This record gives sequence, C-alpha cells and structure tokens, in this order.
Amino acid sequence: MVRAKGNEAKFIIRGLQGKLRIGVSGTTVLTSLAHAIVLTKPKKVVELTDEELAEIRKLDDTSEGEM
Repeated sequence: MVRAKGNEAKFIIRGLQGKLRIGVSGTTVLTSLAHAIVLTKPKKVVELTDEELAEIRKLDDTSEGEM
C-alpha cells in the first residue's frame, strides 16, 4: 500500500473487499499478500538476543493450546 501509485491503492482495497467484478477468489488474495510480504524488503532489521528469542519461543509454545 505504501508504494502504490495513482489508483493502485484504490484497486487493491477494492480487490480485498471483493468489489471488483473479475472473480478474484480468496486464495488469490492470500497468495498475492504472501508474495507481497515475502518480496518487500524490510526497512530495518532488528537483531534479537538469545534471551529475547527464548522469550518469544516461550510465548509461542503457550499459545498453541489456547486455540
């Protein structure tokens, strides 16, 4: 969205809302978003310490049983 030019942002939003009459399916939108996320270069990469990584992993382990 940040790099969209002209009417691109409007059509991206319309596509996500399903207001375009071109038959865009949900899987197409999800695939497109995945490609955009993977191919977009991050502005800043933060290096985490081993302690911070362990804390994040601990949070991830506890969230699995809550679904």
